[in-house]
Amino acid sequence: MLLATAFLPVPQVDTGVSLLEARTMGNLLALLQYFQQEWMTGERLPLWNVHNVNIRTNNHLEGWHNRLNRKAAKGHNGLYELLQILIAEQGVMDTLIRQVLSGNTTIGDLRRVNRVYVEKQQRVEQYTGEYTNGSRTLEQFLEALIQRGKRKVVFEGYSYVFDRATDAKELWRCEERGRCKARLHTVGDSVVRKVGSHCHELSAARAEAAVVVTRVKRRAQETMEMTAQVINQCTTSLSQAAQGALLTLRALKQMLRRRRNKLGTPLAAPTSLETLIIPEEFTTYAPHHGELVSFLLADSGPSPQRILIFGSQRKLAILRESRTWYVDGTFQSAPPLFCQIYVILAEALGGVHPVLYALLPDKSRSTYDRLFDMVKEIVPEANPRSISCDFEMAAFNAIRTAFPAVRLHGCLFHLAQNMRRHLCTLDLFTRYKNDADFALQAKMVVALTFVPTEGIEQAIDSLAGHLPDELQPLLDWFEDSYVGRRNRRGGGRRPPMFPMEMWSMYRRVVDGDCRTNNFTEAAHRRLKAELGMAHPTIWKLIDSLRKVQHARDLFYEQLVAGHQPPKKLKKYRDADNRIVRIVRQYIDRDIITKIVGLPTVKKKVQVLNTHKHRYLLLMWVIVSQTIPSCMKWEKNLKRHAEEEMKPVPRIYRRGQQCIC
Repeated sequence: MLLATAFLPVPQVDTGVSLLEARTMGNLLALLQYFQQEWMTGERLPLWNVHNVNIRTNNHLEGWHNRLNRKAAKGHNGLYELLQILIAEQGVMDTLIRQVLSGNTTIGDLRRVNRVYVEKQQRVEQYTGEYTNGSRTLEQFLEALIQRGKRKVVFEGYSYVFDRATDAKELWRCEERGRCKARLHTVGDSVVRKVGSHCHELSAARAEAAVVVTRVKRRAQETMEMTAQVINQCTTSLSQAAQGALLTLRALKQMLRRRRNKLGTPLAAPTSLETLIIPEEFTTYAPHHGELVSFLLADSGPSPQRILIFGSQRKLAILRESRTWYVDGTFQSAPPLFCQIYVILAEALGGVHPVLYALLPDKSRSTYDRLFDMVKEIVPEANPRSISCDFEMAAFNAIRTAFPAVRLHGCLFHLAQNMRRHLCTLDLFTRYKNDADFALQAKMVVALTFVPTEGIEQAIDSLAGHLPDELQPLLDWFEDSYVGRRNRRGGGRRPPMFPMEMWSMYRRVVDGDCRTNNFTEAAHRRLKAELGMAHPTIWKLIDSLRKVQHARDLFYEQLVAGHQPPKKLKKYRDADNRIVRIVRQYIDRDIITKIVGLPTVKKKVQVLNTHKHRYLLLMWVIVSQTIPSCMKWEKNLKRHAEEEMKPVPRIYRRGQQCIC
């Protein structure tokens, strides 16, 4: 479009360049500044301006050079060889000059003018006239000059190309140039007249393929999806006949890239957080057509520890009024220079909604402190009662500092994930994957979370006597991190890394609260699916976040209108009901006996129904009711009940006192 300013009258070139400067960003801005300094001076401007000039190029001379090169047949000819070629060329020119002077031929016969260039010249003259008489604005004039293809419509299976427009309607001609005289007149999106008939056969396949090509071009302009994604989305429902008439895959990709290049060079990826500049077009969001709201809600400023927070300004009310938040970070979708995307969700109207997306440079305590301080500045009235998060010490302490009165809930899924990681450090993960009995025993360590906090001591002692020696370090790890190591001298325990109230599931199960942070995981998966790649550029990420926000806005408005949120799958509802029933009934020993279902060995099972082993049964029932293939572990429990007629002392670590 910068070169199109050459077709403007000289006094208006500066206005056209200023218009482009207001719309230019990134690397193109430096090119525009160079153009203004080198070519916008008073003495140079008339040299390249071609307003109302018919001969705008030196192509005739280039044509003579090409013809001379073909005659030479090689480069760097000798002097005498070149002289012979020039003498022969001069003889041809003398003959042509005599023919013109004698009237036997005309200049037009000497060099056939390409029909395409003639049509282009006619269009330039048409656009210039329309701009001069005021029917086209300056911006419309420049855009018309750089328009490579013409608009098309499909009517009754035939394709028509835009011809011209009048004050009342638009005129279209058949795409079979020169052969078919059929015409079409439209007003808006309605066909008002069909002129003539087609002299060729109908090709519905070609018409359908043309529609797909148009769809590809439009999607290339409106989205930042990858080339393969655009083509796959636009050709999904293409018929078999149209597939044969469609351009090749390589041609489609080239066409898509040309269309995007014509829109301008993509913004360069930032090289540092200090020099990162977010253009205005990436700081806003359009919830409705013609309406813009802020999308970049907070920016900590240029520094190596920069934090950016994106979200819809309208949805901050959800965060302000909600009493239940969910927070978690994802690393795979983070753009270069940033470590993670930290998502903050809030519960409202029976659904959980992503409200804020924070780009963090690392996962240190100071970064989390600054993040939640910025959140409190964005939403000063925020007062959550509970926040669900994973077991990350830096985030845990930062939330405690920002919201001292909040109840922190750990995610059961992340706790089980931590358990599997620790099995890897113990070189037991392979056995965990392949041995169902061993996996069941390991999961009973995590099942301690379903025991009431006042019964954790007894549950750990009971479980220690029933776990194999290989899993004793796993139980020690859980005790050190989540319960607190026993003091060697005196009673009591040391403070754990995470308090029991954070990871205990008992009260949450009884109250019907969520045990996991799966809402954040779903938000991460949705963003990952929209991106279609790992570690995108920050520009693609912002564009994808806005698309995700559109979908979340729709979901929220449906809840406002009275629609019900989607239900859990039946298998998850059944599992929840079983866990609730087991946890609420664990005190009744007879009910536990019925759940175990061992009437033939009732006497032996009653050995385990002592006060000390009651929690061991609870953990076994929870794991066995929620995990398949538990029969072998059930047999081991029966056998152990027959062999042991008294409580089994716990195996303590070296240096600890054993009290039997």
